[in-house]
Amino acid sequence: MKLAESAPRAAGGALRVGFIPGVEPDVFARRWHTDPKRPELQLVPLDDRAPEEALACGAVDMVFARLPWNSAPRSAGPVLKREDIHAVPLWEERPVAVIAKDNPLSLSEELTESDLEGEHRFSLEECGGPQGAVATVAAGNGYAIMPMSLARLHARKDVTHRPLAEREGTRIVLAWPKSADDDVRQEFQGVVRGRTARSSRR
Repeated sequence: MKLAESAPRAAGGALRVGFIPGVEPDVFARRWHTDPKRPELQLVPLDDRAPEEALACGAVDMVFARLPWNSAPRSAGPVLKREDIHAVPLWEERPVAVIAKDNPLSLSEELTESDLEGEHRFSLEECGGPQGAVATVAAGNGYAIMPMSLARLHARKDVTHRPLAEREGTRIVLAWPKSADDDVRQEFQGVVRGRTARSSRR
């Protein structure tokens, strides 16, 4: 679906890049600013807003997103389908089980699905997000599964996390609408992938 909000950036305008919790884009910003000829870079934290919705409505030009992302829209706003976006894979996140420190499961270095049988699993959605899930688990109730980056972001003294041996991880991608592709977006994704001014474009 081609959206009017996803029109190309205005000439000379800042590049607005959204990022989700668990992603630290500062290193990419420093690389970007090594060339003074590049447009201004604005980093936009997306703490509560779904990255796909921020991208679809034009709040950001590009976004660091976590796949798989929520296929069910959270609002009645515009939606970008998977085939409508460029999504450059960057790195994979290992899933972990967050548990209370006094939970006997904390004695294991790694957990399997069978280890968690009999324990109640709290979804991030029902707890209002990863921070709420960590707080719920800290009270001594069950466990929650999330990427390791989020477990570290919301770490508390009364909880810990253990890697899950049998669960597929999530992947961080850099995404932007195909209908709004331009040289600036292409250059930014090259910088994120480690390309320098001397590198040839792939």
